[in-house]
Amino acid sequence: LKAADAASVAGHAFRAMALVKQALADLAETADPLGRAELLLATARYSIPIDSETDALQATAAALRLVPADPPTALRARITAWQARALLALGRNSDVSRWAQEAIETAAAVGDPEAAAEARTTLAVLDKRLGDPVAATSALREVRDQARARGQLTAELRAGYNLATIYFDNGELVPAVATYESTAHRA
Repeated sequence: LKAADAASVAGHAFRAMALVKQALADLAETADPLGRAELLLATARYSIPIDSETDALQATAAALRLVPADPPTALRARITAWQARALLALGRNSDVSRWAQEAIETAAAVGDPEAAAEARTTLAVLDKRLGDPVAATSALREVRDQARARGQLTAELRAGYNLATIYFDNGELVPAVATYESTAHRA
């Protein structure tokens, strides 16, 4: 996982995916289910940037079978947030809200604001897709600002990028460019 994270941060998404897939292949059948779930979650995280949303959804679905909803855990919150994100990427809008809401509730129960930010960003992108860019813009600003205040760079960058994209799609080029530039600067 550490090697895959390093590869991903260095911009080598395919290498990150290969490392995680090899780790899963090498994992004994009797291995700790939570360890397997962590690897499956990593598979989902590295699948989406390389346009392999189906792999992401399969990985999160498998991970969800390994991590029960009760008691709530940070791992379950992260998996459900990525389940929602994979469903969004595949255009399965009707399922996105359910999983994102579970992620937000679980994250609140276990004190994982980063998982909540991931899910809230996904819901905002869904709002935009369903025709409510005003709600999406407001939600993304809030997620971005809260993530910045907590020092959660990944959540901040995702929210900032999606906020800039909404501005661009609405023809608001000045705020789009400013938001893209400030997000790139933070990155």
